[in-house]
Amino acid sequence: MNYFQRLIAWITRDKSYRFYQVALQFLRAETIAEKRRVVEKHPGVLSNGMRVGGMLSWTEPAIENGDHELLGLLKKNEDLLRHLFEVGKRGVSVEQALEDYELPEQNLGLLNTLIGAKTAGEKIAVLEKHSHVLLTDAFEQVIAKMVKYAEQANEAETYVQMCEIQEMLRRCREIGTKEARVEFERREQDQSFEILMAFVQAGSQAEMRQLLQQHQGLASPRIELALEKMIDTARQSGDVKHVHLFSRAQMMLREARETRKKQKTGKKQKTEKKEAFATEPPEAQLAAAMRELSQPGKSNDEYIALYQRILSLISRESHGDLWGRFHCMLAHRLLQREIPAVGQVGAIHLNSLPDNIEDVIFHYEQALEALTNEAHPDMWREAHSNLGSFYTYSAMETGNSKHQELAIRHSQEVLNVVSFEELPREWAEFHNNLGLLFCSR
Repeated sequence: MNYFQRLIAWITRDKSYRFYQVALQFLRAETIAEKRRVVEKHPGVLSNGMRVGGMLSWTEPAIENGDHELLGLLKKNEDLLRHLFEVGKRGVSVEQALEDYELPEQNLGLLNTLIGAKTAGEKIAVLEKHSHVLLTDAFEQVIAKMVKYAEQANEAETYVQMCEIQEMLRRCREIGTKEARVEFERREQDQSFEILMAFVQAGSQAEMRQLLQQHQGLASPRIELALEKMIDTARQSGDVKHVHLFSRAQMMLREARETRKKQKTGKKQKTEKKEAFATEPPEAQLAAAMRELSQPGKSNDEYIALYQRILSLISRESHGDLWGRFHCMLAHRLLQREIPAVGQVGAIHLNSLPDNIEDVIFHYEQALEALTNEAHPDMWREAHSNLGSFYTYSAMETGNSKHQELAIRHSQEVLNVVSFEELPREWAEFHNNLGLLFCSR
């Protein structure tokens, strides 16, 4: 058995090397059904969900040994392994977890239709058309599973979509689809009205242009119709001031719409799609960004740009949980740009601080403003773990006492939730770091 094999055996606590061989068969299986057959063929070997999910800790030795096949298999199976690890903590067997992971094709097809609907009215129209399937206890359980899987896999964009659909299904069942349509469409209208009033009351044309750039859905026929009614009402009441304000806003919106038409003329299809996206209201822009995020094949820089776009459309007040998740995901992607081999399992190893360390630290700290260990243990631990590593390195290199105290605090937070049995290497590294920090205090 070579060094790599012995190391894998040590990680998995299996000196016979059998677990490693069976685990590779499991990772190579293309479908859930094939993976279940591997589990059934080797009873007892892959029964522990935490042990199977713990295969993600193989990433580092695979990198060190240049095993590109294993790295690819771990990446391909990452979401499933995280799911198995989480449910394994609750004592769920791998066999049961794999069975629950599969969803009926009909449910998935209708779910994709719901996600693709742009407005609340369109979504509820789908619910009305397929109420015999969608407004049932069975489908509600499907959505609940999707919410859980998205949370366990740290897929924030899918998580928010599933939560929104879950709430819409619940309200449709509670008050009926007609009343629910009115309720959700009113929410959309209220958001549009708030943006319009901020635009009308802007103190300068420069401020109005900035608002229009941020919320280009203002230049829609629906908003112009609303302004027409507001102008008529102000004229009838003799309110000259508001007639002027509404007319000024109407003129700028018409100019923006004409400019947009000219810009679209003669442009390529890709540019036209971007222009169309820019004219949508914020909630539609967010939904479009989420759909784009779910499409595979993106580079790290493309993910960074998408996360930044989404964070520009949400706030901690309106999307606290989602806001925190995207800050954590953006920090991870920025860090990955500087340290390509960085993973979410275990502490990072630094020979020097990354160039964009201030941005990474900012986004991790923002994430911890909204995330808790109880709700999002993986992201919470990742943020504290990496912040602990950054500040430890800085404190050791510069002697910065503030960074020393921050390193101690973040390292202690990690050790409150990490055990030797679960992550022995990370547990040992943070105890070692704390010892060095206290010695140099």
